[in-house]
Amino acid sequence: MAGSFGSYEERRGRKAYESDRMGLGITLSGIGNPAPIRPFWASSYWHFRYDGGDDEQKILWLSVGAGYKLGPIDARTAYRRRWVDGHSPMVWDRYSDLEEFYQQFAFPVGKDISLAVRSAYNVKTTEWFERAYILTYDPRCCLQWQLIYRDDLKEDDDWVSVRLVINAFPDKPLAFGDKKLSSPFPF
Repeated sequence: MAGSFGSYEERRGRKAYESDRMGLGITLSGIGNPAPIRPFWASSYWHFRYDGGDDEQKILWLSVGAGYKLGPIDARTAYRRRWVDGHSPMVWDRYSDLEEFYQQFAFPVGKDISLAVRSAYNVKTTEWFERAYILTYDPRCCLQWQLIYRDDLKEDDDWVSVRLVINAFPDKPLAFGDKKLSSPFPF
């Protein structure tokens, strides 16, 4: 269970809008035992309330999928869905329903180096909206380096990022980097 509170301001033309937002949420997830197929699921529910009116937003996320091996290739498939009821007075905070499908393939390209290629498909608009390439150096100790290139196929918001991931506590890795891919994959 988690909570959040913040005061936000947004400009639309010459006018400024302000709002306080309070949220309460819960996240549940599960991962199957490593085997030929490793299923996973995750779900979260957030309820946001805004000051100055009846504005509120209820957001439910659900992700299901599996990881599996195809010879030396590590493959992952996921379906992610978001349902939204209500709306926010702030444009940047207005969520909408979505339905996405992700496919990722990772394969070794050298000693301790792998390349992952991931695509994301919007089921509602029937469009591929993102491609990502992740080059990872993982010496299998307590850290890994990632070079990430994200190709935004819809809004052309492409970027490149370098990340350092510290795996001293595998259940809660610590990452440093200026960008992070949105991912439905828990592992």
